[in-house]
Amino acid sequence: MVIERFRDQNAKAVCSRLAEKGRLMPERLEFLDSWVTADLSRCFQLMQCDDVTLLSGLIGGPGQYISHDEHLLCTEMNCQSRSAARGPARSLM
Repeated sequence: MVIERFRDQNAKAVCSRLAEKGRLMPERLEFLDSWVTADLSRCFQLMQCDDVTLLSGLIGGPGQYISHDEHLLCTEMNCQSRSAARGPARSLM
């Protein structure tokens, strides 16, 4: 998931650039969906790819309008299978 923060809550500038130039994403990075907060300060974009380094092309995007955070996610089933492969959880106490 990519979280974009619109500088100065200027979503209009980002939307104008999107309409003019498109998403400007690397090939093999698939856009799935997005949600914008009601105050137009952030956009949550769900992306999918086989290679996490593809996100670096997106993250280096138009810094004058937005800043980014990225969060790697997996499905619940995928997380359960990874957890099972690692063995039982250990207490930190």
